[in-house]
Formats: sequence, C-alpha cells, structure tokens
Amino acid sequence: MDPSLMKDLNAFKKRSLNQPAIESKKQVSNTAMVESVRKPKKRRRPELPPQLLQQSKKQAANQAFNYKTHTQIRTKSRFSILSSIVDLVKNRYQNKEFEPLTLDELLDLTKNTDIKSYDKEWLADESLKNNPKILFKDDKYSFKPKYALRDKKSLIRLLEKHDQSGLGGVLLDDVREGLPNADEIVKSISDKIMFVTRSNDKKAILFYYDSSYAVHVDEENQKHWRSVAVEGLAEPDIEKYLSNCGISTMTGVSSALQKRPEKRKGGKRKKNMRLLNSHLVGDVLKDYSEPSK
Repeated sequence: MDPSLMKDLNAFKKRSLNQPAIESKKQVSNTAMVESVRKPKKRRRPELPPQLLQQSKKQAANQAFNYKTHTQIRTKSRFSILSSIVDLVKNRYQNKEFEPLTLDELLDLTKNTDIKSYDKEWLADESLKNNPKILFKDDKYSFKPKYALRDKKSLIRLLEKHDQSGLGGVLLDDVREGLPNADEIVKSISDKIMFVTRSNDKKAILFYYDSSYAVHVDEENQKHWRSVAVEGLAEPDIEKYLSNCGISTMTGVSSALQKRPEKRKGGKRKKNMRLLNSHLVGDVLKDYSEPSK
C-alpha cells in the first residue's frame, strides 16, 4: 500500500479516537406505536396489603417468646399472670397445638405455680371463664379465636359465606388470630380474595373475589367516565344536571341533610320567693273590715 495512504489512515484513526462518540437512540416507528396503542391493557388485580408484604418484627418476636424467662411475667400480679396465660394458649394455637390444658398445667408452663391461693381462685372462677379469648370446657382451657380456621379451604368458605350473606369482609388481624400461618395461606389464595385498607386505622379487610363478576370496560368508556368532574358539586346540582339530560333520579331516598328538630322552649319556672313577716302568721292580726249587711 502507498505509504501516504497509510499515513492518512493512521491520522484518521487518531482523530476518531480523540473525538467522543455519541450513540444515537433508536427511534420508535409509527407502526410500533400504533400496535402498542391497539393492544388492550390487562386489568391488574390489586396487590396484597403491605401487612403481608412486610414481615412483622412483632410476629417474629412472639414466635421466639419464652414464658419461663421473660422478665415482665416474673411480677406476680394477677393481671400479669392472666396475660401470660392468654398469650400462652394463643401461641400454642398458632403452633397448631390445639389440646386444652388445665389451670395447673398453664401455671406450670408460665412458671407461676407459687401464686397465692386467692389469685388462683380468681383465675379459675372468674377471669379465665369470663375471658372472651379463652374457651373453658371440662375444666380445661384453650384459645378461642373469633374465627376458628384450620386451612385455606376453611378461610375460603368463611369469605364466601360473608359474601353471600351480605356480611362484608373479614379483618386480616382476625384471620391471623384464628389461622396458623395465615400470611402464607393468604398469599397462596391471592387470586380468590381482594382487600380494602380501612382509612381510619389502616387495617386490611379481606373480601371474597368472584371472577364471574369481573367485567371488562374498554379504555374509551373509562376515559369518558374519568373526564367528568364532579368536585364541588352538591347532590341537588347533580340531580338538576341529570334531569336536564333527560335522566330521572332515584326517588324515595331520604336526604343526607335532615332538618334538625326545633328545640322546645321551656315554660317559665316559678321562682321560690322567700316569705317575709312569717312571725305575723296566725292570730296576731285582726280583721277590722265592716261586716257585710
């Protein structure tokens, strides 16, 4: 090769290395954009509540709880002993130990065998029998959850029953209380349940999800629905707008703002007047009026 050409080639390579390279982004073709618009978006199911996605530290601490070495339980007040017994039977239920225990067995497991006799009588005759979380039967005690659930089938039946009876949903805390390994079971049946987070206390409520009621609404109708702004409009304004469009509203429903009953005006109370000259009452005064003819 000609040495002058080689010299020019090497000079070109050096200039190209010194200059920064800028990569051009691939432009999306119009056909690809049209295809992406035409494809219907799949309706995403709501994700699981954050109570299930994040492992609770409190739950892990309860699993590693030792009733024999815990310092708070070593106080011998009757209420601390009662609390330790309730926590014990609940922990046994969560570990799938459903066998009931006698009072002496409960006191032995919680290291409270040396309590006073009147405290023991109070536990046996009053507190444990009347406790809503304790089931008393045949002189034995066991845990009594709000919903006694054993597996995912019983949970699905409970949600179906609430749905068919119009009872609404079930609190996730109640499901956790009555179903061992509740978080894993709820995750496994996520396609058959849906949840709503309550705004006042941020608690999750589980509902039965019936896929037969799922209706697909195209994007055009969704856009029309969302484009109608009703902020700042009261019910009479909406009702007037519907009537102008030829749509009749539902009648026979009491208005949300009911008239307050008028307060009754109380009658004037008679004041208790203090009597004066009470010492003149009796035969002290004489009547000097002329007798009538």
